[in-house]
This record gives sequence, structure tokens and C-alpha cells, in this order.
Amino acid sequence: MGTSLKKGLTDRGMWLMLQLIMDRLIQLKDMQPGQRGVVTEFHGEERQRFRLMEMGLLPGTEVRFVRRAPLGDPMEVEIRGFHLSLRAREAACIGISVG
Repeated sequence: MGTSLKKGLTDRGMWLMLQLIMDRLIQLKDMQPGQRGVVTEFHGEERQRFRLMEMGLLPGTEVRFVRRAPLGDPMEVEIRGFHLSLRAREAACIGISVG
């Protein structure tokens, strides 16, 4: 009984830790104006990932969401001191850690 209880607590603890981490990871397209975060991951095709990295969106880079166009696409972000416009489909490929 003690072992199963301990295992249950460990599983629950791991689940809570994962939940905390996942709460802080969002897609760039879901950021709000003024919100800041750090690039953590990329999804999608390799060609698209390389293109985004060539524009300066590297893991560990701080990003500030500036604004969204009136119809929602494109969106403007500030990285490394310059402003960059991205389409929503491009921004959906970028994982951001906020917090």
C-alpha cells in the first residue's frame, strides 16, 4: 500500500509540474500586445524553421509582441531591437515561454 501511494503521489507531482510548464508555453500567435516571452521551440517544416531562425528567431531569444493587424494577420513582434511582421501560420510554429 505504501508503494502504490508513493507512486501515485509521484505521478501526480509529475503531472502538476508538466501542467505548470505547459501553462507557461504558448504559441507566438496567441500572445497579447505588450506581452514578452522567450523562444523555446519550433514546429513545422524544416525549411520554415530555418527561415524563421535566419530572421533572428533563435531559441533563447526574447520576443515582445507589439500588435496585430486590424484583421488579425499579420502580427508585429520586436526581437533583437528590430520589428518583424509574421503571418499567423508562421507564428503558430513558434513556441514561446512566458512568465
